[in-house]
Amino acid sequence: MKYFSYLIFRTFVGCFKLIPFRMVYQLSNFVSFLLCKVIKYRKNLVVSNIEKVFPNFQEKEKSDLLKKSYSNLADILLEGIKGVSMNRKQLINRYKYINPEIIDDCFQKNKSIILATGHYNNWEWAALSTPYFFKHQIVGIYKKLSNTYIDKYFKKSRSNTGIILYELNETSEGFKKQSNEHKPSLFLMAGDQSPSNTKKAYWTMFLNQKTPCLHGIENYSRAYNLPIVYCNIQRIKRGFYELELSWLLQNPSEYKEGQITALYMNKLEGIIKEKPGNWLWSHNRWKHKYENQKLVV
Repeated sequence: MKYFSYLIFRTFVGCFKLIPFRMVYQLSNFVSFLLCKVIKYRKNLVVSNIEKVFPNFQEKEKSDLLKKSYSNLADILLEGIKGVSMNRKQLINRYKYINPEIIDDCFQKNKSIILATGHYNNWEWAALSTPYFFKHQIVGIYKKLSNTYIDKYFKKSRSNTGIILYELNETSEGFKKQSNEHKPSLFLMAGDQSPSNTKKAYWTMFLNQKTPCLHGIENYSRAYNLPIVYCNIQRIKRGFYELELSWLLQNPSEYKEGQITALYMNKLEGIIKEKPGNWLWSHNRWKHKYENQKLVV
């Protein structure tokens, strides 16, 4: 069954390689409609998340954000398939870092860094485009897909650009191994997912909600004394993105436990509030609740 699903997936990839981007977004409009109006993919969750974060929104504002969130989701899904067949020229033109020189000094000093972002706009193309803009060895941490055939295909296609990939459960091994390499590494990490283990999570206020946060970005920054650069991904127009880098921190030892995570989440929150339709609202971000100093769910 998994192999049959893989064959269907490869057929889609082959078709997407042939069709122009204009048709990709016509199809994306249809997929967005299906997800929102027909399948109603996690619609109750999306509506609930929006109402939690923006309780003062009028109905029209909620409706507009709902529509934008599904449009963003559909674009990301189809761009992910299209990205597999994109060449270097297309990637550099469509997914552009506008100030990669900000970390050149780290490379000259043989210093590795963490490049942090969130599930905002198209984060998927980062694994494909990033190696073309930086001198560092690019290292990606990813969650393995349940279909092993599709997972191997994606891993191979992403690795073709020069990125080294580690599965989520190999994160510790990846940091340890890359720290022993002669060439400095740039670790791509997103930390706005809901943690499976809330006992290890840092709790902070995020979008007006008491929120458990993954500890990875902060812990590895501390353990290996790695500075953190935040990557702000903005959609200029459909299929075209500009990524701007800014220092989140340069000396992790100056921060108390939990402060680095709060700094990262505050940065992401500000970006989301400016253009909320570009965040992944279908993610069950607040499935864990913390009340009266106790975890209740």
